[in-house]
Amino acid sequence: MSFSPKEFELRVSRAQAMMERERLDAIIVSGDFSAGMNYYYLSGHLPRDYQSNFSRPHIMVLTKNGQAGLLVYNVNRENAADTSWVKDIRVYGPPFSYKAIEGLLTDLKVDHGTIGMELGFDQRLWFPVLEFLKLREAMTGATFADAADILWRLRMIKSTSSLDLIIRSRHRISAASAKVAPVIASRSFKNSSTGNQRR
Repeated sequence: MSFSPKEFELRVSRAQAMMERERLDAIIVSGDFSAGMNYYYLSGHLPRDYQSNFSRPHIMVLTKNGQAGLLVYNVNRENAADTSWVKDIRVYGPPFSYKAIEGLLTDLKVDHGTIGMELGFDQRLWFPVLEFLKLREAMTGATFADAADILWRLRMIKSTSSLDLIIRSRHRISAASAKVAPVIASRSFKNSSTGNQRR
């Protein structure tokens, strides 16, 4: 886990307060290894299957009462258990089906509530849209709403530990860039010179 459990407690607490104000009973966030940072931001789990693949997504449901559940591709169960604060971790095998999300929402008792999702400005559903449409059709007692505003406001808040990590990352990137820049420049010059000689 990149951050302490306290960091995730603060994030979840802020999310709960925002859901209460926006009258959402839960939010669903999704992601995979290469994207889906809302999922990582709230769950602490970074899937390690090293590929961008909408057919093997990872889902988190967080309720306004602070209950949470993860739905992960089966090979990532151990990784999720090691890195996430969430204890309710469920697995699925391909192909991904909306029924897995439906079951999680039902067990968390929000199947008749208003559920926020990554639908609006600069958001993405990291699972097949057809499965979302099937979920919406199947869950006749639920209402699905856009949670983009909540997610943006959450992500804009930077704790001391978040800022410290950003600063340390910046220093490492700057140091690495300083080391490789001369090498890249010299190779580019050599390639350019070789090309000119061939002409």
